[in-house]
Amino acid sequence: MTHSLSLSVDIDHPANFSAHHTTSKIESINRSVFQRIGLAYRMADFVAYGVPNNPYSWKANFFADMLNLGFSKTQSEALLNAKRWDARMALAWSHLTPAERKMAKKLD
Repeated sequence: MTHSLSLSVDIDHPANFSAHHTTSKIESINRSVFQRIGLAYRMADFVAYGVPNNPYSWKANFFADMLNLGFSKTQSEALLNAKRWDARMALAWSHLTPAERKMAKKLD
């Protein structure tokens, strides 16, 4: 899978930013919650790197993505606090429903 990320930051107000992405396998992002969580983590890491003056920007963006996927505030906070990629993916997997896991396995 190929990702392309872009970040636009307002020079006068670095807390204002806009992040965009493209992926070569967009169909899997639309069908798989697990894929969408992975993309949200990639975006969060990208925003954290690109907007270092505002350490909360990537957290707010990631948290909103998780809430929009239907995760609770507690689940979203736990996912937000995972630091290593393997820990992130293991935790994300543990929050999936059986149907979501089945769909993710089909795409692998």
